[in-house]
Amino acid sequence: PAADDLRARLRTVGALQFFVDYGNAVGGFLGRGYDVSCTSPLAGSGSFASFNDSDSLDRLDVAAISILGFTGPITVAECAFLTPVVPPQATDFVITVVDASAPDLSPISPFPTVSVSAITAQ
Repeated sequence: PAADDLRARLRTVGALQFFVDYGNAVGGFLGRGYDVSCTSPLAGSGSFASFNDSDSLDRLDVAAISILGFTGPITVAECAFLTPVVPPQATDFVITVVDASAPDLSPISPFPTVSVSAITAQ
């Protein structure tokens, strides 16, 4: 498996929602639905992260909420990705931010950039 490190960059964020289209990668995230093998270093101490993988759509939905906010660059999620071949490239994952707000719930515009910052073979 390869671990994908997703980072939000350069904004103080209270809530962030994005999805990852992994249709260009060979393989899929370990687990399905809400049981997908993802964690977030943001979880705990006033923060929460949720993940949902849809294998049929090749799509991973991610939501992170933090009462105090978080400022990038910061790791938002780490997920296990299974592949029968060499690890995928960051360009195999297309990330689309669908919502972002500051800790006071005011909208953030433009949305922060979220990208794959590391893929590590395990």
